[in-house]
Amino acid sequence: MNQAPRIRRTTGMTLALALLLAGCESVEFQSPPSWPLAECDTDLVGDWRVQDLQDSASGEGEQYLRVSSDCEHWHTIGLDKDENGELKPDVDDIEDDMALGIARTEQQSYIVALEHPEKNADTDPASAPSGYVLIAYEFVEDALILQQIDPRATAHRIIDGDIPGWIDKHDRNPDGSRRAYGAEFSVFVFGSSDETRAALEQHDLRGPPWMSLRRVDAATSQRIDEWMKPAP
Repeated sequence: MNQAPRIRRTTGMTLALALLLAGCESVEFQSPPSWPLAECDTDLVGDWRVQDLQDSASGEGEQYLRVSSDCEHWHTIGLDKDENGELKPDVDDIEDDMALGIARTEQQSYIVALEHPEKNADTDPASAPSGYVLIAYEFVEDALILQQIDPRATAHRIIDGDIPGWIDKHDRNPDGSRRAYGAEFSVFVFGSSDETRAALEQHDLRGPPWMSLRRVDAATSQRIDEWMKPAP
């Protein structure tokens, strides 16, 4: 992993949506907080039921995540009702669109995402710096809690001179008219792995709890097996 097109921050229902869909806010880092990245964390392996803690009333269907034994595949499984009221699984492998690894500081573990360059080949490299997205994770009782890096907290640290960075916020078009897709807020943190780790250890840049993952029972794992059969 060296350089990558920008990955946006969003509040989608699953980790896949958050990392893949274009959102209006983003926080990226020039370097992960440790190097080289670990390919896997065995604590993450298995089948999980996903709950969005920031939009629990979204009305979306059931969401699951399956992490393979070597973390080579991160399959997301979404269940939504079709026009006949039948549950229809939608299976995607996050690794098809980005490389995932694990980085750590003394206090925190992070899922590190870097989008495959060919997935965003049309991005203008001069428009903004681009790099790694960090998702903090830790176990709280029986749940695995995910937290995104907060763009506002990070931007304030950059403005105050605590960490080196780049901020781009657009509320309007150049002619003063409203943007069709709303405001865009991008934050980028410069630095080596050592500097990124120091920044994360000195300043708590994590946002509020974002997603909760809970392990499923054997019966649900068997259902996931069935849902994934049509998937490549």
